[in-house]
Amino acid sequence: MGAIEGVDLVPAGRKHLKVLSPLVFTQDDLVLRDILPGELMDAYDVEVTVQDALKEASRIHSVPLSLAFVLEAPGKLLTAVGQAVLKGLLNPCPLKMESKNDRANLASDKICPPISP
Repeated sequence: MGAIEGVDLVPAGRKHLKVLSPLVFTQDDLVLRDILPGELMDAYDVEVTVQDALKEASRIHSVPLSLAFVLEAPGKLLTAVGQAVLKGLLNPCPLKMESKNDRANLASDKICPPISP
């Protein structure tokens, strides 16, 4: 099994990963190590306040940190999908097409002006 490095994507559903990172002492050499739970939470866009709460609960109850979030979609992905859906729902363009001419012009900016961010 290979290690992830640089800008590699974190494979979904994997709780234990190896990463290549610079050696602390020289910064020139690479070392193969396990990814830290905090790094994994960052990769999945778990909010810092949620990370802190999970770590605190793990410490208080003396149980291993739950890594169940790796079975979910990363937060940035969900946000992007949500924004795309909302942008489509909030589009002021009326979708009423009363004639063939309306259907032909639907793609033009005259009927549906582009939404600016």
